[in-house]
Amino acid sequence: MLIKGLLNALLLLHKISTNRARIAFLVLDTTAALIAMMMADSCMGSVSATAISILTISILMACICASDIKEKPIERAYSFALGFQAVSSELQNQGKRKRSEPACQQGPFMVC
Repeated sequence: MLIKGLLNALLLLHKISTNRARIAFLVLDTTAALIAMMMADSCMGSVSATAISILTISILMACICASDIKEKPIERAYSFALGFQAVSSELQNQGKRKRSEPACQQGPFMVC
């Protein structure tokens, strides 16, 4: 998640291209998964895996997740911000609601 967030932020600021972000993601995610799996393998005495198998699984996992690096990360961040703004404003108004109003209000999100 940290790697995706960093690369999406760099894309948003137009510091790197989408292809470079995907390549960087593949390298960084493969390295992080490789280190984590090697540590888990060394801690588990009853299970053993070769370095090649761990590397293969790490690369496969990174390739599957590489499609999450989008051309326009701003759309996803903007829609999240709008949803968060709607929920936070509803929570602020919840204390001001009259007793005659319904407990839940319909809208883009079901807020109770």
